[in-house]
Amino acid sequence: MVRRRTKNSVVLATVVVWLAGTIVYAYQWVISALADPGIASYENNVIFPLSAFVVFRGVYLLVGGILIVLVELILFEVLGKGNHESSTFS
Repeated sequence: MVRRRTKNSVVLATVVVWLAGTIVYAYQWVISALADPGIASYENNVIFPLSAFVVFRGVYLLVGGILIVLVELILFEVLGKGNHESSTFS
């Protein structure tokens, strides 16, 4: 028996995977920034590289995540209509 995935479960899974990937990426960004021996004293704090991550990478990651979810929703509508029509006449 094939279990059909609902729109909500697919979007939720996408958001969870996107969030996990973003957290790992932010962690690596912060750790690599703090590991640099030539950083100034004000940069030797977690807040500074984390805020830099949000400014320089977070915006693009957020826009990319929103676009992926929108494409999924559009594909669900397009493919869902095709599946509904074909299953009604079979």
